[in-house]
Amino acid sequence: MTGFLRGSATAMITPFTADGVNFDALAKLIEYQIEGGTDALVVLGTTGEPATMSEEEKTEVMRFAAQKNAGRAKLLFGTGSNCTEKAVKASKHAVDCGADGVLAVTPYYNKCTQRGIYEYYKAICAAVDVPIVAYNVPGRTGVNILPETAAAIAELKNLAGIKEASGNMAQVMETARRTRGKCGRHGGHLRRLQPRAAAGEGARHGGRGGRPCAGERVERRPSPPRRRLLLRSQPHPRQGGRKPFGL
Repeated sequence: MTGFLRGSATAMITPFTADGVNFDALAKLIEYQIEGGTDALVVLGTTGEPATMSEEEKTEVMRFAAQKNAGRAKLLFGTGSNCTEKAVKASKHAVDCGADGVLAVTPYYNKCTQRGIYEYYKAICAAVDVPIVAYNVPGRTGVNILPETAAAIAELKNLAGIKEASGNMAQVMETARRTRGKCGRHGGHLRRLQPRAAAGEGARHGGRGGRPCAGERVERRPSPPRRRLLLRSQPHPRQGGRKPFGL
C-alpha cells in the first residue's frame, strides 16, 4: 500500500505533571505542530512513552488527540507489543479512538524469528482496515526486520509503510529496493535522515520535537539543536525540550 504518509510525521511526547497526563500542554503541542505544517502526528510511539502509562491513560490520550486534531493532520497511534494478541487488541482500540493509521513496533524482548515478525504483522493487518506502519528499531527491541522480511510484509494489503530506524544504511537501501512501489519507507533516526534523502527516499523532517516546516530542505548535516537531541537516549532530550514552551 503506497501513498498514506507524505512529508513530516511528528513523534509526540506525552507531557506529564505529578498528577498524570498534562492535557493542557498536550493541546498546545498539537496546535504548535499543526500550525507549523506537519503532515501527521504520531501519538504513543517511543517518544510518547506508552510503556510507562496505564491503559486508561493511553485511551484518554488517544481520544483527546483525536478530538484536538479534528482531522487536520493524519493521526497515528502506537499499538505494538511483544504479544500479538495484545497488539491486535490495541490496534482495534486505536481505530475506535479515531486513528487514521497505527504504528506497530516489532515484538520486543522475545527475539522472535523472521517468520514470527511476518505473522505478527499479518495478524494486525487482518484485524483492522486502517493503514499499518511497521516500526523497525532493533536497538530497542532486540529484533530486526531483514530486507527479505520487509518485502514479504509489504505485500500485506494495508501495510502502508516501514519506519526504518536500524541505522544500517546498507540494510536501508536493500529494503528500499525490495519494497519500492509496494509500501512507503520512512526515516526514524535523526542521524540517518540526510543520507536517506540523498538516496532518493524523500525524507523530510522537522526535528520531531521542534517546529516543522512544510517543504523543509533536508540539510547535509544536522543543525546544532538537532545534534544536541542525539546526546542522550530518547525521549529524555525531547521531554526537556518542553521548557521553551513553558510546559
